[in-house]
Parts: sequence; C-alpha cells; structure tokens
Amino acid sequence: MVYSFDGGNFAYLIDGDLRKLDRPKKKKLMHIEPTGCRLDDIANKLANHEPLMDAEVRKALLQAGFGKNTKTGE
Repeated sequence: MVYSFDGGNFAYLIDGDLRKLDRPKKKKLMHIEPTGCRLDDIANKLANHEPLMDAEVRKALLQAGFGKNTKTGE
C-alpha cells in the first residue's frame, strides 16, 4: 500500500508486517504497478491525520484481497 508520496519520483510503501509505518519502503514510481484498489478507511485516517496502526493496515490489505500468499495462490 502506498503510504506517502514525495511529490517527485518516489512513493513510500507499507504492508503493516515487513514494512511497518515506522520503516516504509522507498520505491521509484516506475517500479510500482497500480492495482486500482483504494483502502478508504486507511485513506480517510491519513487525510484526517488520525493515528494509524500496523494492524489496521494488515487487516485492510487482507480484506481487499492482498494476503501474504496471493502471488503463490496458497
């Protein structure tokens, strides 16, 4: 999930598990594939500057179908 955008060529990604809120992964935009999925609960919290927990991010990603093993199909 994209956590923040620096306004240039980089976005910061989190998943609440390996990449937590305190250590987001810096990625070039050209290496990120858009999914078209928006996590509204998380987006609203970020927009309103409300505290966000890693567990909320994990839960939202799982509910959106982005589980740990979605690539392998397990």
